[in-house]
Amino acid sequence: MGWPVAGTIETIEELRRDDFVAHIEGRYTASNCVLSVAGAVTHEQVLEIAEREFDALPQGDAPEPPAAEWGRPAEHIKIDERDLEQTNLSLTLQSMRRRDPDRYALDILATVLGRGMSSRLFMEVRERRGLAYSVSAGAGYFSDIGSFGVSAGVTREHQEEALEVILNELHRLVDEPVPEEELQRTKDFSTGTFRLSLERPMALGQRFGNQLLQEGEIETPDETVRRLNAVTAEDVQRVAKRLFEPAQFSLAVVGPSASADRLDEILTG
Repeated sequence: MGWPVAGTIETIEELRRDDFVAHIEGRYTASNCVLSVAGAVTHEQVLEIAEREFDALPQGDAPEPPAAEWGRPAEHIKIDERDLEQTNLSLTLQSMRRRDPDRYALDILATVLGRGMSSRLFMEVRERRGLAYSVSAGAGYFSDIGSFGVSAGVTREHQEEALEVILNELHRLVDEPVPEEELQRTKDFSTGTFRLSLERPMALGQRFGNQLLQEGEIETPDETVRRLNAVTAEDVQRVAKRLFEPAQFSLAVVGPSASADRLDEILTG
């Protein structure tokens, strides 16, 4: 899951025409595609165009993707020392897959922590303590695995303290339920930004197409909003315990840095 989609200099230099042809023939097939259309068209119009334009598309077989590998890597701290003004931290752990029932609670948890200027990490790490230029949290979901991460841009002298404060905020979600007022504010922010993200037909088409291709069914925006609004403080705390105890964090650092041993001490508490 950590491989760059664009490849590396080495892999791209090795590619030949036969590789591209094999990729097209194996992936661009009817069994591996969906067509999602949103806008001022009718179902019948879309069917007519699809039959005309895609009738000759080979049926093929949908390729089986390789399974994700679970477990923290042995080398879970990676430091790329560079002479920069700012140190960039990425604290991550493996998380839940796309269809996990707890994904809505994780979305709310990530928003409580690090989405928007009223989030806990923004307020504690940046505003109150002045430890970071930027800090945010988010989750990613795939068919059989997911990720949760916190990113921050800090000065070298504040790197270790910022990491400690971030970890404290994560564990505070384990120890204390989110107050009701904060939870409701978070839900309003999450559902509001979600609806705004779907204002354009292109966004709707992409959302429904991705869902159909990867999940085999469509969840309407109204249903997603309903599920987000149904998340309770107990749900958020349960997910925090599931992810952060025992924590299996990995850490990537780019810029002036402390030693890997010192950073590992902070991660393990």
